[in-house]
Amino acid sequence: MQYPLVPDKWRDPSVAGPESFLGSALKMGWDPGPIPVATVFTYDPTLTAHVRAQSERFRPAPNLAGNGSSFALGPLAAPIWLSCTGVGPSACSMELENLEYLGCRRFVSIGIAGSIDPALHVGDLVLLTSALRDDGLSQHYLEPARYATPSAALTERLRAALRNAGEEFVEGSTWTTPTPNRATAVEVSTYRAEGVRTVEMEAAALFAVGEARGVEVASAVVVSDEVTPDGMHSDYMNALPRLLALLETVFEMLANDTIGNDA
Repeated sequence: MQYPLVPDKWRDPSVAGPESFLGSALKMGWDPGPIPVATVFTYDPTLTAHVRAQSERFRPAPNLAGNGSSFALGPLAAPIWLSCTGVGPSACSMELENLEYLGCRRFVSIGIAGSIDPALHVGDLVLLTSALRDDGLSQHYLEPARYATPSAALTERLRAALRNAGEEFVEGSTWTTPTPNRATAVEVSTYRAEGVRTVEMEAAALFAVGEARGVEVASAVVVSDEVTPDGMHSDYMNALPRLLALLETVFEMLANDTIGNDA
């Protein structure tokens, strides 16, 4: 059985999209406020709590996917949004499409991941250069291929920002799966031999939707789990400081991009 069930569906236009709901809302007078110049996706409730506690920096923003929390940072006229949609690709992909419809063109996804490369350990930072499409969502947006790729330009800006911040990091591909509880020893061994470095749940879908929608998407992850064919070792608390530092680096990069674009 092929997937999606209808072959080549990615070629066909959708019968509904962001314009169906948001377009109607706008016609009825809904005001979303200033549209973000960039959006950061994260999936970690600890990061959400970290941001919510900084009320002097962040203010509430609309959440267009119907769940989670969103916050705005920076000038009222050109904010950067942080969107916390929860784990998995469906809500953040919907949020990306809604924000693209409203005018946002840059998106950075950050989060935690498991390492399947034995050279990577908890706390290591990985700039993602491609994503193995085992996600179940990207197949609805792009023609069949094994990998999805991020925006080359935005990935280069993120690479430069990490170097400027003095961050040690590596680069590589990730395996995007919709269900980490069903990772098998055969999969881990196969993808490890293929050179895949991490496993997470969102990158392939966001890369694909971004490409289909014509917007920039980049991603970096922090290793919180070490995954082997024999099992998994988790140490989230030791990954958290690196994740918080990554968040600040991304905010600074996007703020600098905004200033540069406005100059």
